[in-house]
Amino acid sequence: MSSFFSHIITDRQLTNNGEFQRSNNLLILSRIKIASIILFFLNFYFFYIDFFRLEGIPATQYRYILTLIHLLSFTISIVFLFIYRKIKTNLKWSTSIINTFVFCYIFGGAAVSINSQLLNGNISTYLIVLICVAVVFPIQPKHFFIIIFIIHIGFLLGLSSMYEGNRFDLISKQINTTGTATFAFILNLVFYTYRKKEFVSNIKIRQSEENLRNLFEVNPFPQTLSCLETGEIFY
Repeated sequence: MSSFFSHIITDRQLTNNGEFQRSNNLLILSRIKIASIILFFLNFYFFYIDFFRLEGIPATQYRYILTLIHLLSFTISIVFLFIYRKIKTNLKWSTSIINTFVFCYIFGGAAVSINSQLLNGNISTYLIVLICVAVVFPIQPKHFFIIIFIIHIGFLLGLSSMYEGNRFDLISKQINTTGTATFAFILNLVFYTYRKKEFVSNIKIRQSEENLRNLFEVNPFPQTLSCLETGEIFY
């Protein structure tokens, strides 16, 4: 008997996990859509910077790489906006697509910061993108860990190969970015866990309400459900 009930509980947990993943994926897809729309229009400003404001800059390689990154960002945003409706109606590949876009966002931030070593040595883009992605797109923590681990290793290697300044300044940047990547993972874990607990709590509340309603309906005696203070009859 106990194994029977434990089997039912396990099945219910699996169902809740599946429902949560579906709900979470729909939320993240809608946020990626908003991000894609913002990037679509923002890239026109970036192109203005690339083709006009940076014209004649001594570090021409920096300008070419930056323009390429912005073109890829523009293209990826358009592609997602075209396929969004199809993904939303069929969530079969939604997790893979979401992870791919999260990878692209973080990789783009890392690439821009590495490219900045050719001009001003700025790494703020990578740091900002890490924090924003962790908060706005709460994907499964194990997936987020794999993504930032792969990208961050590449970032550290790229930063070392491109950096031409003081060695201790390079070490400081590597420490700061590694700390930020770790903090981003913690943020992702916290936000994902909070959303999952909130979702499960709402499921339990709905199940309790449904159980109460069922018990109310099968009871053979006349009953009313009312407010003690006002006497208002609810059911």
